[in-house]
Amino acid sequence: MSVAAVTSVADVLGAVCGYLLAAGACADVYLLLESFLPGSFRVSPGFIGGLDTWDGRIAVLTNVSLGSLTSIGSSAAVAVRPPATILVPLEGTAGAAERSRGCRPRPMVA
Repeated sequence: MSVAAVTSVADVLGAVCGYLLAAGACADVYLLLESFLPGSFRVSPGFIGGLDTWDGRIAVLTNVSLGSLTSIGSSAAVAVRPPATILVPLEGTAGAAERSRGCRPRPMVA
């Protein structure tokens, strides 16, 4: 049996949708965290939209989540107190694990 890496458009779109879904879910967790424990995240002064308004919080914490999940990170908004300082790196670890899982070759179907 030959093994080759076969990636279809559906695989790529599924991965993108999975990442966006995971980022949205984590951003919602961060939003709840910031609502119940204000000061869990710090935003740099030059970042447009802050934690003052609901829409600003959504934008900032979605940015934190996408940066963490993709392991790019963001210095514009950072977690500064627990449990945010624990959850953000865990999200990055989950993103790295998902990326490494997707690199395995699958058997070709004839």
